[in-house]
Amino acid sequence: MPWLNDLADNLNAALAAAAASADPVSGPDVFFVDPQPYFSGHNLCTSSSGINTPILVATPGEDAMFMINDLGLLVNGTYASQESVHPNDCGTQLYADALEDALALHP
Repeated sequence: MPWLNDLADNLNAALAAAAASADPVSGPDVFFVDPQPYFSGHNLCTSSSGINTPILVATPGEDAMFMINDLGLLVNGTYASQESVHPNDCGTQLYADALEDALALHP
């Protein structure tokens, strides 16, 4: 879990830096929205998580380009679905809430 938290922090920092470097004169107004506060209480491995826990079976629609020897990504000998640690219905709503709140501040 610490590795995933660090990964999320690093990704957010990179996205924030990219948004900050956008030139509003030559392009559209770009701003970064940090979704992490919206996930408070809905973190990975909580009872109301907005993020899927690791899913150790193939799920419908798995992209064959990510398959290794027709088995998929193996974690300790078990297949890990591409849906692992991605937003679920709760999480997509939390992302939408973050975006709607940000858009209200940036008309």
